Amino acid sequence: MESKVAELRTAFSANSESLKAVEGRLREIQPLIKNLDNYRKLKPVWDEYSRIKNKPAFREKHQAELMIFESARKALMEHYGEKKWDSLKELQAERGRLTAEQDRLYAERERIKKQLKEVETVKGNVDRILGNQNQDIERAVIK
Repeated sequence: MESKVAELRTAFSANSESLKAVEGRLREIQPLIKNLDNYRKLKPVWDEYSRIKNKPAFREKHQAELMIFESARKALMEHYGEKKWDSLKELQAERGRLTAEQDRLYAERERIKKQLKEVETVKGNVDRILGNQNQDIERAVIK
């Protein structure tokens, strides 16, 4: 019984570590996906702004889009530096795989928790029964 409890606790701990890694990577790629998507969507507005002669009027009309584009570009430059940017499609596919893995790990975690609770309950009952038998034996020897 004790070895089964230890085995389940080890499995639970390993599951928790895997879950932390998956969730950490998801937290890392979520803003990248958002910024790459904003950059891609708003690049035509930026390109037009770069070409146009009356920049102040254009900027006033498209201020929100330009601000979002500039913010996304700045965040991506800070993250990637001179390196090539990841593909938006690749990051979205990775997010899908990680989300599926996260769901699988949560289901496994619940299964392990349920098993651990059952085994600990059985172990506790066995320990109580054996403890009562030992007390009965000790009482019989004392009399």
